[in-house]
Amino acid sequence: MCGKVWLIPFVFLMLWWSQYVNAQSSSANYTIQLWLDFNPSWNIGERQKIIADIDYRLNWPHSWNRFVVRAGYQYKSYNSLFKRLKSEEDYLAGLGFFYIIKDDGSQALEIRPYQGFKTTFFLSNRWKMRNYVRAEERFHVDLEDQTQSFGMRLRYQISTDYYIRGKIYLNGRGFYLPLAAEFFFDLVETSSANDVLRLTPGLGYQFNSDFKLQGTLGYHFTQFDKAGLNAIVYRISLFKTIF
Repeated sequence: MCGKVWLIPFVFLMLWWSQYVNAQSSSANYTIQLWLDFNPSWNIGERQKIIADIDYRLNWPHSWNRFVVRAGYQYKSYNSLFKRLKSEEDYLAGLGFFYIIKDDGSQALEIRPYQGFKTTFFLSNRWKMRNYVRAEERFHVDLEDQTQSFGMRLRYQISTDYYIRGKIYLNGRGFYLPLAAEFFFDLVETSSANDVLRLTPGLGYQFNSDFKLQGTLGYHFTQFDKAGLNAIVYRISLFKTIF
């Protein structure tokens, strides 16, 4: 019953957001993207962690390459807000750098600070659900003509990991099913791309509590200059806690 309750906001958001996307995507273009991620983290205290991700992203028909480096600080709290549920809360803040090279030779840089709050609910010993809200400030610079723009947005992601029952997941090692939906709310739009919706199912393998590999096949809808872009995104992510 607890798991069904936490699906309610997800269902309502999906119904509302699907109407918006359908209205915008009739004239949208379609692309395929490949994302490769390495996500290391370092424990620096009982409840504190340094988190990072290093990404390479490629778009087909080939129009741009994107390199991402992002680092942040995470502080964990246990059952401080939801006393009756087995849960944990994370407070996060960090800074990201996005370097874009287009096929025509033009280049751009986006500097992106963020602040976030994440709750994780442990619905069973094999199923957990996360709610992640974050604010992002976007400083976009066109390196060709030195034009600049500023944007601000809110992001809300609801995600779940289900660790498959039986011998294929045993003693903290084995396969799991990740699923995520993320919604973007622009407070100030930039001249760069403005994301709207991401849906991301996948399959992962956990080697131990500090090391896992995950593959997803996602659908992303993005707006750029009032035009829509539909993307199918193949993503491979490696997660590793160094110490």
